[in-house]
Amino acid sequence: MKRTCSLIGGVFGVLALGGCERVVEITVPESPQQLVVEGRIESVLGRSVLRQEIVLTTSAPYFRNEKPTSVRDAQVSISDGHGAVTILLESGTQPGHYVADNLKAVVGTEYRLRIRWRGDDY
Repeated sequence: MKRTCSLIGGVFGVLALGGCERVVEITVPESPQQLVVEGRIESVLGRSVLRQEIVLTTSAPYFRNEKPTSVRDAQVSISDGHGAVTILLESGTQPGHYVADNLKAVVGTEYRLRIRWRGDDY
């Protein structure tokens, strides 16, 4: 009886492992390149953080092992609800990184990010 159970278990094991070998090819259409925005406005308790940074890249095809392309020559600004506008300039050492060294975040304030790139506003 024990030998029969082992034999049946072995047969089912072989069938389970050998039965799933069908290769499925999926064709995923490439979508148009999109602007990708990464960033946040920071306020650190006990420190006056004035440096804010936004990183702009473009989307990359999902199944390709490519690094995202840095977005150059964009116009980036942050405005608050009181009319103050801060311009972020592109870093000279890190393409696609836009920084402002004079924006102190205030908790509870609403901020608006504006990006102009290749004639489009975001």
